[in-house]
Amino acid sequence: MPIVKPDFSAGLPQRDTITWVPGRMVAKVVEIKESDKADKNGYNALVFKFEVVKADQVGLVGKRLSRWFPLGGIGAKVLWRCLKTINPAYDGREFNTQDYLGKRIEIEVEVAPDKTGKIWPKITKVYPWIEPNSVADTLKGNVMDVVGLVDNFDA
Repeated sequence: MPIVKPDFSAGLPQRDTITWVPGRMVAKVVEIKESDKADKNGYNALVFKFEVVKADQVGLVGKRLSRWFPLGGIGAKVLWRCLKTINPAYDGREFNTQDYLGKRIEIEVEVAPDKTGKIWPKITKVYPWIEPNSVADTLKGNVMDVVGLVDNFDA
């Protein structure tokens, strides 16, 4: 490839900085891929990428967060909780990740500093997302009881 010399004299784009605040928001699954790294117990993981589609905080819609879910060991219960929350019919067997793409879920995000002091968002809880038009169905009892599906990932 020939040498290319871009002209940045007009300035560089500003880094898109958003201050994450703790709270609940609606997100959709936009990507699920297997990690090429194993956890300390030797299990690979699935990495879910979520895109915020509804949030009270200005500037969060369209932002993405990732969550790492171990495929085995005690940490796999977190993956099961997430899959079951997104798809209440999930029975614990193998599944096609494509079936989960585009599905919505309500997530709870907390923020905490990493070892360097940089603040990062972390998905700590998931809740079933019920479409606004299904409120009448919920009142009639036609939508599953979601109380058992609200889960704290850190528990």
